Amino acid sequence: MEMSYSVLRLITLIAVVSFAGVFQGLAAAQNATAPAQIVEKIVQAYGGRGALDRVKVVKHTGTIQSYRLGKTGSLERLFVLPGRLRVDLNYPDGPREQRITTPEGAWRDGKPATAAMHMAMELQAARFRLPLLLTETTVKVLGEEEGVLRLGVGLTQSTSLEVFVDPQSWRIVRSVGHMAFGSMNMNFTADYSDFHPVDGVLFAHREELTAMGRPTGIAVLERIELNSKTTSEDFNPSP
Repeated sequence: MEMSYSVLRLITLIAVVSFAGVFQGLAAAQNATAPAQIVEKIVQAYGGRGALDRVKVVKHTGTIQSYRLGKTGSLERLFVLPGRLRVDLNYPDGPREQRITTPEGAWRDGKPATAAMHMAMELQAARFRLPLLLTETTVKVLGEEEGVLRLGVGLTQSTSLEVFVDPQSWRIVRSVGHMAFGSMNMNFTADYSDFHPVDGVLFAHREELTAMGRPTGIAVLERIELNSKTTSEDFNPSP
């Protein structure tokens, strides 16, 4: 009887230790895939929080290939964090297009933008805030698709952003902006590649753009400048 009781205690102890190891392993796995852990790895891949926090202004200069127009034109973007964005497109022999969004409003070619255009421009400004945006709002892990992590970010009641991350490099390889406007649900996708650091911060220099599932063009960023001087005139809409 004494031997049986000792054996029973030993078996019980082994079972407790085994289950504790399993639970610890599960907890470690959950922590590794927790949103905060994922965001931290992404931030580090882009240069770290300190380097990202120092970026207040981003200026893009490059080219835009428009599938609709069948032309390649010049592209300039000026983004002042957290939410002032100007985009200038200039194609040979026209057209020229300017889009501006600020906390005060949005304009297209010097005229007030429609509500739908304003929402689309704010979605574009939101993606330019990546990856820092992920540290400023609630992030949900939506799953994994073909080896790529899919994250969800709610922006407003009508807009949200999906962020696709390569878990090997922790780079953002795709963003999808979603907006609901009336009975319409629209989405805008950017696929990112050609990554290079600029002053210690990682940037994608190529964007393949899609709207509602249809490819619209390719933006190639030949030059990216950080923290250049800006004035209020930079965001005054040109007629």
